[in-house]
Amino acid sequence: MKLKTPFLTGFSTKLYGSAKRAWQASIRGKREKLLKDCLGSFARQFSELVPPELLESLSKTQRKRVFSNPVVFWAWLSQILEQNDSCTAALSRVQAWCIEKGLPTPSSETTGYCKARVRLSQESVTAVHQHVLSEMERTVRSDDLYRGLTVKSVDGSSVQLMDTAENQSRYPQPSIQKEGCGFPVMKFVGVLNHAHGCWESCLTSPLSESDFVTMRKMMGHFGPETLLLADRGFCSYEIMVRLRDKGCHSLMRLHQMREKGFTLREGKRIGKYERLVTWVKPKYKPKATELSDVEWEQLPATLE
Repeated sequence: MKLKTPFLTGFSTKLYGSAKRAWQASIRGKREKLLKDCLGSFARQFSELVPPELLESLSKTQRKRVFSNPVVFWAWLSQILEQNDSCTAALSRVQAWCIEKGLPTPSSETTGYCKARVRLSQESVTAVHQHVLSEMERTVRSDDLYRGLTVKSVDGSSVQLMDTAENQSRYPQPSIQKEGCGFPVMKFVGVLNHAHGCWESCLTSPLSESDFVTMRKMMGHFGPETLLLADRGFCSYEIMVRLRDKGCHSLMRLHQMREKGFTLREGKRIGKYERLVTWVKPKYKPKATELSDVEWEQLPATLE
């Protein structure tokens, strides 16, 4: 692969650039095969990360149901992998699994499955996520690190939600749209761990909240021996100082306000494509910061 920038010479091609098409086709083929099989294939494929005992322990009832916690979880996962597949398609996979196991086959009416899916609490999904993270952490090798650092990236996006009063109250539609003419918009910011490929965290927010404001609530994911990759939207003086104080390295493009007038002639030259520059703390505290006046004053006046 031809390297087009001299600044990321030490990074593996797994962290940037396009994957080979043969590799992409292999992953796509495995995904399609999983979706064609019944739910038993999902359970077997991911049993090392999500053991059936874990899903059973998260069930809030001991009643023997066709739509048990494990069955509903795998059916719901199949919908996600099929890019928001219908409940009818998910139910057909449940029916195929019941036939394979010699169990009573549920009706083709999706009401039972939909009600069971509602009972799948967010606490249960969070517990599965934490278990998967802990299992993936065990698989990390030294080759998965960048010069001994765990590379993590943070970014945000948004999705439209169903137009309900509850969604409009929590995630209002864009203010430029007339009332009743738009959908609620939910923003989210996630932290991706490149050492094992899992999302460590994801927080939601209304459209009015900046991504870097949401990101500050996830500072616990960054510490010593960590390198954070982010775009210029997260490149603020406060965040850079707080990351440095936690022992975390960071790599971001300059924020557009700092980029104005900046040239590589500034600062001290310490190597090819490398210069040591000094940032000066903004004169006025940003409106979006959560720091008090006293905390803002305690930040260092400069940052190298």
